[in-house]
Amino acid sequence: LTCTALLVITTAQANDSTGYIGTGGVDYIKNKNISMHSEDLYISKDKIRVDYEFKNLTNKDITETILFPMPAIPSFTDSDYADTSATYNNFQVWVNDKSIMPAEHVRTFTYPIIINNGDTTYADNAVDTTELFKSCGLNEADMMGPWTSQVDTEYVNQKLLDCNNKALNRFIENREDPYILWDSQVIYSWKQTFKANTITKVRHAYKPLVGGSVHLD
Repeated sequence: LTCTALLVITTAQANDSTGYIGTGGVDYIKNKNISMHSEDLYISKDKIRVDYEFKNLTNKDITETILFPMPAIPSFTDSDYADTSATYNNFQVWVNDKSIMPAEHVRTFTYPIIINNGDTTYADNAVDTTELFKSCGLNEADMMGPWTSQVDTEYVNQKLLDCNNKALNRFIENREDPYILWDSQVIYSWKQTFKANTITKVRHAYKPLVGGSVHLD
């Protein structure tokens, strides 16, 4: 755990990272002038809370975009989490004990279809299809459906099936089949200034994704 914690500034999977929000999506960057001095992690079924101490190693203030990615969750509901809306709705951030409101970004990731000798399977790794979804008339509220349960997956899939963008062909085997394998990810971001030669304290807390169901055909 200690070794993993030392890499937190460049890790995108479970911890705060520095990065920027561009037109092409979310990118992660390194900053050799900012070090993480400590990470205090609390885990329970009801709350995840992490306290960090970052130090600016230079004589000048540094402003970065801090990113916190939630896990990508599947759009299908046969084996869904128990209460995804409770997780993204209560994400909180404090900087030097002052509460701040992070921005929210939604990404979609879709699994390409692989056809081998007539057999169809899905690739192990999904690719970012956020801009592709948007080109088909879907907005962030639509893409956030797996988290909020306010937009049906069938509605999103039908919009994709009706879309004329040929880039979708690698993800759809049959235009008559409404089943498309895609995930939704929520990423939080905020601008953070690290004062010169100073330690900045960052705390975030949220309700973990627990429980769920298993589909037995």
